[in-house]
Amino acid sequence: MNEELVPVLNSAGFSSSDTPFRWDEVRYEFRRRRSEQTEVVAVLFDRKREAFFSVQLYIEPGEGVPAFLAAGGTLHVAALSAIRTWWPMGIVPFRAAPTFFDRLRRHRVPDVERPIQQFATLLPHAESWFKGRTGSRFIVDGRLAVRRPA
Repeated sequence: MNEELVPVLNSAGFSSSDTPFRWDEVRYEFRRRRSEQTEVVAVLFDRKREAFFSVQLYIEPGEGVPAFLAAGGTLHVAALSAIRTWWPMGIVPFRAAPTFFDRLRRHRVPDVERPIQQFATLLPHAESWFKGRTGSRFIVDGRLAVRRPA
């Protein structure tokens, strides 16, 4: 992942202050400062570190996400899907593991380059979301807010 995905994000202007893609972490954030805002691409793995990852997009508030949500703010978050989303199906993670059809054709070897190429191809959709919060068939967006106990 470090040799494949990090250069794709770096070429788009994103960088990480942490060492990306270590085995002890499941969430990695890459930031890019553009005009007055900080754009964040978060790459998420599951705890078992299986051969797939998900991508979240959001604009980081100036005071930070925890303080922003604690003050009652609502964060606009988007998820990037590896394939077009159709209702009622949700987002599909970027998979290096063989798909069902690959397994039927007896291709059982994980292809690490495939999800990186899919992500790089969909990066323009993320760019358009960052510019104007415009969705696409590859982006599912919503709002994140903290509920106050009654």
